[in-house]
Amino acid sequence: MTSAAETKKRPKIGLVLSGGGALGLAHIEVIRKLEEKGIRPDYIVGTSMGSIVGGLYAIGYTPDQMEELVKNIDWDEILSNQISLNYVTVEQKPYYNRFMFEFPLGESGLEIPSGVINSQSMLNVLINATWSATRYEDFDEFPIPFRCVATDVSTGQEVIFKDGPLYLAMRASMAIPTAFTPVDYDSTLLVDGGVINNFPVDIALKMGAEIVIGSDVSTGIQNAYKVKSLLGILYQISMFSSLTKMDEHIAQCDIYFDHNLDSYSAADFDKYEIILDSGRAVAERYSEELDSLKSLYRINDEIPKISLTNTDDTLSVREVYAYDKKGELSSNLRKITRLESGDRLTLKEIEYRTKLAYGTGYYNQIQWWGEPSLLDSSSYYFDYHFDKAPNSTIKASLHFDNIFGIGFMLNYTENNLLGRRSRLIAELDLCANFKGHLNYLKYFGKRKKFGFMFDYRFFNYENNTYVKGEKTGVQRENDHFFEVSVQNVNSLQSYVQMGYVLHLEGEKLIVGDNLVQNSRATALNNNIFIQLNTNNLNTQYYPTKGRKVNLRGDLLLPRNLSIRFPDGTDSLAFNIDGKPYFGSEQDVNDSLNKLIPKSPYFQISGSMDRYFELTKRWQIFGKIRGGYTITFEDDPESKSYQSFRLGGEFQLNYRDFRINGLRYSEYSASNFVAVSLGPQFSPLKRLYFIGELGALYINDVGINLRSIRVPSFSDINESILITYGVKLAYSSPLGPIEIGVSSNDLDNVYRLYFAFGYIF
Repeated sequence: MTSAAETKKRPKIGLVLSGGGALGLAHIEVIRKLEEKGIRPDYIVGTSMGSIVGGLYAIGYTPDQMEELVKNIDWDEILSNQISLNYVTVEQKPYYNRFMFEFPLGESGLEIPSGVINSQSMLNVLINATWSATRYEDFDEFPIPFRCVATDVSTGQEVIFKDGPLYLAMRASMAIPTAFTPVDYDSTLLVDGGVINNFPVDIALKMGAEIVIGSDVSTGIQNAYKVKSLLGILYQISMFSSLTKMDEHIAQCDIYFDHNLDSYSAADFDKYEIILDSGRAVAERYSEELDSLKSLYRINDEIPKISLTNTDDTLSVREVYAYDKKGELSSNLRKITRLESGDRLTLKEIEYRTKLAYGTGYYNQIQWWGEPSLLDSSSYYFDYHFDKAPNSTIKASLHFDNIFGIGFMLNYTENNLLGRRSRLIAELDLCANFKGHLNYLKYFGKRKKFGFMFDYRFFNYENNTYVKGEKTGVQRENDHFFEVSVQNVNSLQSYVQMGYVLHLEGEKLIVGDNLVQNSRATALNNNIFIQLNTNNLNTQYYPTKGRKVNLRGDLLLPRNLSIRFPDGTDSLAFNIDGKPYFGSEQDVNDSLNKLIPKSPYFQISGSMDRYFELTKRWQIFGKIRGGYTITFEDDPESKSYQSFRLGGEFQLNYRDFRINGLRYSEYSASNFVAVSLGPQFSPLKRLYFIGELGALYINDVGINLRSIRVPSFSDINESILITYGVKLAYSSPLGPIEIGVSSNDLDNVYRLYFAFGYIF
C-alpha cells in the first residue's frame, strides 16, 4: 500500500512568461508571489520581455533585484539609438543627436534601416545583467533550466535558444520587427519570438514540465485607436500570427495569470511602477490557486540565494578577439578599447571602454562577451563582435524659430575619406537665411591623438540692430570663415586646438539711419588662435549634470575695412561712434580706417556651463561668459576693435555668445563678462521649466597692458545689465520645442522666443 504523499509526488513545474513589451515587467510580481508561496519552477520559458525576466530569474536574480534593475534603467536611452553624450568623442559631440532622420548610403544608394531602434545601450544593459551566465556551458546548467524563443526571418520558423550568450538570446527574442533591428545569428536574421509563439507553453511541456504556470501580459488585438505609439503599432502587427496558438496554450496551463493590461501599451516603459503594481494585484488574486497547488503536492521549495557577478568585481583578461560582421579578426576595435591580455579590470570599466569605442561613430553595434578560462574562473577570453557603421550617411532635419524662420537642414558625413580615421562633414541649412558648413578632420599618429582640420562656414542672413530693445535697422550679413588647425585630443572629452582663421565679412544695410540704405561694408579679418575645449555634459539638450568649457586666445592681425555707397550717391550724412559726419565715400573710409588698430592685438574669451543634479526632477546650473581685448595702442579709447556679439539662443561662430535677456547679436562689445544661474525643473518626462537670472558687464575700450586702469565701482555699476528669463521646453523625438521670454533692467522690453527642431 502506498501513502498519499507518494501518490502525489512533487511534479516538475514549468513557468511560462509571455511577450508584451513593457507589460512583461508584471511577470516580476508573479515570480515574487511564487517565492512567497515556496514554489520554485523547474523550467522557465519566455518570449520577448518574458525571455528577459525569465532569463534573469533563471540565473539567480531575485524579484527585488529585477525591480531595482528596472528602476535604474534610462528607458529613453534604451529605446533609442543614443548613448550619453559623456561617451561621444569630442570631435563628434557638436554633430551628435542633431537630426530627425539618418540614413546610410550604400553601393545601391540610400538604404532604409531594418529597424528603427538598434540601441547599443540596450546591449550594454543586457550584457552586464547576464554576465553571471558566462559560468555555465548551456542554459540547462542555469540554476533553473531556461529556454527562449526567436523567429528566423529566412524560414519563418521558431528558433529555441538553449545555449550561447544569454544576452544575445534575449535581444533576439525581443526584436520586434521594424521596431528593433534583427539579430544576426548563425548566418540568418532573428526577430521577436512572439511573431509565431508569444506564449510558448508547448516548449515547457517538451522540457518535461508536468504542471504549467503561465503568466500572460499580451493584450490580444487592441482597438486601433488605443494603440497610440509607433512601438505599440509595430508590436501589434507583429503578433497577429502568434495569436492563433494562444487559446490552445492557455488551455494547457494549470494556473493561468491573466493580467488584462489593456489600458497600457508595449511601449509604456516609463510606467513601470504602475505595471509592477498591477502585476502585484493580479498575482494576489491567484493566491488561493497557488495554495491549492502547494497543498495537493506538498510543495515547500527552498529558494536558494545565488551569487551574481557584480559590475565592481575585478576580472582578468586572458585574451581578446575582435571579429567584424564577416567573422574576420580585426585589430582596430582592440586599439580603441585598449583592452590587452593581462589587464585586470572591473566589468564596469570594460563596459566604459566599449561605450567610448561606440562613441567614436565608427560602429553601428558592438557585442562583447566572455568565456572563463578552465584554469582560472576569474580569467576571461573576451570576444568582441562588431558591425561597422556605414562610411556614408545622409541626415536631415526640419526646424523653425522666430529669429531665422523655417529651414531644412541636410548633412552628409563620409568616414575614412583620404585615409582611415578621417571624416568629412558637409551641411546646408536651406532657408531664407542660408547657412553652410564644410569640415574635414584627419587623425595621425599611433594612437590617433593628433589631428589636422579644415573648416569652412558660410552664412547669409538678415540681422536686426537694436537700441534699448527697439529695432533700429536691418542688415544682411554675408560671412565666410576659413579655418585650418591642428588639434591634440587629451581625452574623449577635451582637446587643445591651434590654427589660423580668415574671415571675409560683408554687410548690406537694408533699413537704418547710420548709413544710407543699401550701403555695403566689407572687411577682411584674420587671426591666429589657440583654444581648449572640454565637454562632459550628459546630453546635448537640457543636460542634468556635467560641464562644458571653452577657453580661447586670439592674436588679431590688422584688418581691411571699406564702405561702398549705392550707385549714384556721392556724399551723405552719417555718424561714427555717435559723431556726425558729412562727406564722400572716401571721407567715410578715411574716418573708419583711423579707428582701426594698425598693430596686432589680443583677445581672450571663454565660456563655462555647469549643471548640478539635485534630484531626478531638479537641477541647478551656472554659466559664465567673458571676452577681453588687450592692446599695445597708446590711445585705446580712440580705436574700434572687433566685437564679441552678445545675446540670444544661437552661436553661429566663435564670436557669438548666448546671453539671456537679449535677442541674437543685440549687443556687441570689445570687453564683457556675463554670469547667470538658475533652476531647471522636470515635472514630467521630457518636459522642462527653466529660469535664469544673470548680470552682464560691457566695455568697448581695449585694455593697454602698459597703462592698465582699474575701472571704478561707479563705472562698473553703470555698465551692468541685470538679465532674466524663463523658458518652457519639451524634448520631443523630432527635436526640442521651446518657448521663452526674457528681458533686462535697462529697457524692460520682453523678448519672446519660440523654436522647434534642431538648430544649425
